[in-house]
Amino acid sequence: MLPSDQIHKELSKTCLHGKNVYNKYTGQMMYQSCGKCEACLSRLASARSIKVGVQASLSKYVMFVNLSYDTYHVPKCKIYSNGDNNYVLVVKPRVKDYFYYETSEGQKRLKGLSYDDDFRVEFKADKDYIEKFKKQANLNVKGRYPYLKDFYGYLSRKDCQLFMKRVRKQIRNYTDEKIHTYVVGEYGPVHFRPHFHILFFFNSDKLAQSFGQIIHSCWKFGRVDWSQSRGDAESYVAGYVNSYARLPYHLGSSPKIAPFGRFSNHFAESCFDDAKQALRDSFSEQKAPVFAPFLNGVTNLVNGRLLLTRPSRSCVDSCFFRKARDGRLSSHELLHLIRAVCHVVEQGKRFFVRDGLNYTFLNHARFIVKACKSFRYQKREKLLSLPSRLVTLLYYSRVDLTQDIQHYKNPDEDEAMAQSIYRVILYTMRFERFWKISKMSYHEGIRLLDMCREYYRLLDYQYLRQKMQFLEQCEEDLLDFYLHPTESFADHLPRTIVTGINQYSLERYQKAIKHREINDLNIQFVKPFIPKKYEKTLPLYSQSVS
Repeated sequence: MLPSDQIHKELSKTCLHGKNVYNKYTGQMMYQSCGKCEACLSRLASARSIKVGVQASLSKYVMFVNLSYDTYHVPKCKIYSNGDNNYVLVVKPRVKDYFYYETSEGQKRLKGLSYDDDFRVEFKADKDYIEKFKKQANLNVKGRYPYLKDFYGYLSRKDCQLFMKRVRKQIRNYTDEKIHTYVVGEYGPVHFRPHFHILFFFNSDKLAQSFGQIIHSCWKFGRVDWSQSRGDAESYVAGYVNSYARLPYHLGSSPKIAPFGRFSNHFAESCFDDAKQALRDSFSEQKAPVFAPFLNGVTNLVNGRLLLTRPSRSCVDSCFFRKARDGRLSSHELLHLIRAVCHVVEQGKRFFVRDGLNYTFLNHARFIVKACKSFRYQKREKLLSLPSRLVTLLYYSRVDLTQDIQHYKNPDEDEAMAQSIYRVILYTMRFERFWKISKMSYHEGIRLLDMCREYYRLLDYQYLRQKMQFLEQCEEDLLDFYLHPTESFADHLPRTIVTGINQYSLERYQKAIKHREINDLNIQFVKPFIPKKYEKTLPLYSQSVS
């Protein structure tokens, strides 16, 4: 039998506050984590910290950048009451303003803010909650800005995106190196002012010498702070994630204003370059494929210790076709899907270029949905007269031509269908760019997809084996609940187990939180998410502050 602390450590990775979700494609109930409790946040923080630590070990320079707004340029919003504890947060476009910066060629005009934000966020809250928030978050700090009395700051992702575009444009003057970044947008713990933290990873000595000048020239809307990392980048990132839980809950009610963290494409994937090349060589030489690095991970030296790193989703998708994990599909069906997607993408690029439009996979997916919606008043035979390759893409994207398309236009449903099509195009083209399967013969393509199916078979077997090895050493009353968690997961576990799991998760969560003392003062704004029947046995994170 395993010691109780090891059991608690392993089980703490399982969320106790999730819910059952019906999967309409499989007809089964699935357990979905809440994403808000200590266990979920700690798991997310740990995963991001590992990625940042690996990328830092692969880069010569790691730069911290903090961007904040002055009062004039901070994104502003208002909160209105709709009665019966219903409130709406209203965002209106900014007034345009321009700045100038000096170059060797003279002065150039810099337009660097988002001027088209125009949306509403509805939420429920008590009157006391709103009054406390307005008092604390009002932009009229100490009465210095009376014209901002009823305004509050919100997080604008577009401002950060525009900043990153300007930075990358200037970086190209110093190096052609691929610059990796980790961007975090969050609110301050006191007045909830929006600001950004950015980590830059690169190896160029020339860029390092001019880095501060570049950053200052690209942000003219407030304070800019930057410094070189001293080897603690990964621990600081964990604090970003955990501090989200102390925010007023309405600031996270919509992705338009919620805190976020985003890695650049192919972040921390260069440690698998040798493994990718070995896999490609083994396939071309018709030898046994080298699966070990993708199954077991690779070791990297991070801050003086060896850390096992597993491949990211994008890394696996480039080497092994994602749909090959579905055992119901043969290699011939998978090859048919890949060729259909490649053809649709090629045709889409031609049409977008012809019309002078910017081509992206997401724009293409939205265009497909819009085009199919134009047939909603037509008969079923008219819908099925669409090009066969497009029908194939829609089928594997789980878009039903005879039902979903026929519905009257709904923006939410349309975007959901577009996202489904986009995901299929994205991982298919990622696989195509790595293997160039469209240029292979039919038999080579089948052999490649057979290899992908074998990899996923071994991966599933490894996951199952590890889980069973753990369960062999657990108490008998834990087996069923660990294998089949439900919404009443915690109701049937022994009280000692529940207490141990929560205590371990809480300690790990509080250890990494950033500005803990200040954030703890914002407990009044945290909305409980655990049902009342759990309050006696499961400590809420809003009640567990020491």
